[in-house]
Formats: sequence, structure tokens, C-alpha cells
Amino acid sequence: MHELRERILSHDLRPGQRLVERQLSAQLEVSRIPLREAILQLQTEGLVEVRPRHGAVVATVPEQELEDFFAVREALEPLAARLAALRADDAALADLRARRQDEISALASGDLDALERATGAFHAAIVDAARSSILASVMRPLRTRARWQTGIDRELDLRALSDEHEQLYRSIAAHDAESAARLGHLHASGNGAATIAALRQRSG
Repeated sequence: MHELRERILSHDLRPGQRLVERQLSAQLEVSRIPLREAILQLQTEGLVEVRPRHGAVVATVPEQELEDFFAVREALEPLAARLAALRADDAALADLRARRQDEISALASGDLDALERATGAFHAAIVDAARSSILASVMRPLRTRARWQTGIDRELDLRALSDEHEQLYRSIAAHDAESAARLGHLHASGNGAATIAALRQRSG
């Protein structure tokens, strides 16, 4: 199931694409029974839809759902950044710096898949630095949704997004909670607006 999920999250399998069991079974080198179980599990996660007379397909993302997703991020990411700035210790800051270096290296090499992973890891590190089990339990399911629903949009200004992460890291490292919260909100809202605008342009 892990490999099938990864293929969906990375958009190797695109929204709306049919999941043909015979083909996937051969590609993934698994039998039909575990494959069907994986598809059912991915359906419960919202990554797969089963349509009448059409079978299983990779789920699509309605614009309203995407807007709601970013509204939730705009509410939670400033809180995570604020708490990280207040609570991050030296180990947490070192982890954040390492995740930033991963982003910088991926951006310099033009490896967008690596950049996507590094970006997700950076946001996860902020949540870890906040040291709130409640916040982590709320935001953990969003990580998968964030990677699938947004990913790395090739039309976005990736260098500008990386620069925003650098400013956010520096605010957290300086333990400036107000600045971190403000930057967290601006980053989430700006990323949401740009992603939704790109979606509308492609569909329009």
C-alpha cells in the first residue's frame, strides 16, 4: 500500500486516473487481494474514489475543499510557528536548519521531488518544535493532504517560497513569537491563494 500511496501523493497517478487492478498488480508485483485492500484503505483516506460503472480512480480535489484546506492551515500554522518560537530548543532549531538546507540544495539542483519532500519536512519540523501533542495530532493528518492536494506547483515562485521559509526559520530561531506567527499566516495564505489561482487558470 505504501508504494501505491506514494504514487498518488507524488502525482505519478493523477487525479481522475483509473486504477486498473491488473496493471497495478503487475507494476507493484503484488496479488489482487492485497491491492484491493490497499485501494479500500486509500479510499478511507480520501485519496481514492470508487465510481459506479467506472471502478476505482484517484480522487479529485474540488476547489471548495482546497479553499477549506487552506483556511484550516491559515488557522493552525501561525499557532505552530508561535509555539515553536517560544519552545524550540537547540536540537529542534538544528533540525529546522537541516530541513532548510535540504530545501536549499533541492532548489539549487532543480530536483522538484526532493524539494517537495524537504518542504513537507520543514513544516513537520515546525510542528515538532512546538512541542504540543495536541497540535501534532491535529496537524499530522494534514501533512498527507498537503502533499497530495498542493504538492509543488511548477507555476509557483519556488524561490520566493523558500525565502519565506528562511524568514520563518530565523524568527523561530530568534524566539520572536509574534513575527513567527505573522510570517506563518502570510506564508499559508499566500501559498493558498497562489495554488487556487493556478488551479483556476488550468481549469479555465
